[in-house]
Amino acid sequence: MLNLLSQWVAPLIIALLISSIAFTYIGSIARISDQSMQPNFNEGDIVWIKKIGFNQQFLGLSIPPIQIPLGSIGKGTLKRGNTVAIFQPEKKLKSIKRLVGMPGDTLKLKRRSILVNGEKWDYPVVQSHYYRISFKSEKDKKRLLRTNSSAFLGPLKDRKFFLFNLDDSTYHEILSDSGIAFIHPLFSGPKVKNEAIWPYWKRYGWNESMMGPFYVPQKGDSILLNAHSFNLYKDLIAKYEGVFLNKSGSEIRINGEIATHYTFKRDYVFVIGDNIPISYDSRFYGPLPKDYIFGRISCLIFSNFGVE
Repeated sequence: MLNLLSQWVAPLIIALLISSIAFTYIGSIARISDQSMQPNFNEGDIVWIKKIGFNQQFLGLSIPPIQIPLGSIGKGTLKRGNTVAIFQPEKKLKSIKRLVGMPGDTLKLKRRSILVNGEKWDYPVVQSHYYRISFKSEKDKKRLLRTNSSAFLGPLKDRKFFLFNLDDSTYHEILSDSGIAFIHPLFSGPKVKNEAIWPYWKRYGWNESMMGPFYVPQKGDSILLNAHSFNLYKDLIAKYEGVFLNKSGSEIRINGEIATHYTFKRDYVFVIGDNIPISYDSRFYGPLPKDYIFGRISCLIFSNFGVE
């Protein structure tokens, strides 16, 4: 009996260890659990996360990346526009987002545009935005509400306009419809302040549609410490680098010592969800350490689109 047990228990343990290591270091299957990346990834979609070359966590421990000599396949290479798997800092969750800002970039968000280092960056995939819509007749309203029911969010206060969350392709389809009287993107203007937006300082007046310009820190880069940089980066530096900045009058101190500059110890990135109106992303929690990315989405295995 003992011999029989040993014959299958040992191989089973080895198989479990191998699979655990493979899913930790090489890649894993994951299910999309929210709508923040619609219309490109839907809630319930199954994706493959490539983990080779990225930092991982196993049994609560941070594990440095492994590099496999297979060219770019064995490296954790990233570029702007990649869909990445991240650890979210506040909610203690894993999620996928679009990589928008690389270490050393200067970003500015202006309504539907993202400026990278002063130039408009072409978002690589379809996005979703809120739109305010009115119809030419009651018949047109019923028809379009019926055909776009999944995008309809409800009437606005005046009851003359209706709120829709539309991806870019659906927007262009509706725009050409003869039953549309008015359609316009709904954004927060430059004077609308949202104190839930990083860096949580109302003097900036930033909101989810209008931010920046701001610098995404790069390891080894030094910044001048002043009122602007202090308010922008003090929480980030304390949280991710273990260095505490405080300000008294015009003096800024690092761990109690007067300082005029600070040199970053880590690389950072800025991530956004494709479903702009509802995504919880770097607009709310700020730049993330690059090693908070634990993988890159390499393929969609199963799409939940249209499945009831």
